[in-house]
Amino acid sequence: MSIVYDAGVLVAAERDDRSVWADHRIRLEVGAAPTTTAPVVARVSRSARQVQLRRVPTRL
Repeated sequence: MSIVYDAGVLVAAERDDRSVWADHRIRLEVGAAPTTTAPVVARVSRSARQVQLRRVPTRL
């Protein structure tokens, strides 16, 4: 099963939504690395100070 993150998930991660981080951690633990697309990253990236967003490991 593949997981694809949309802009909503990345924005919630940036806002430090604990449920998003808990789900993300579980996915990583079971080996289901999420993916996203470059346009989604471009849409939610606004500055280099978005530390939480940079912590979300995904594959492009």
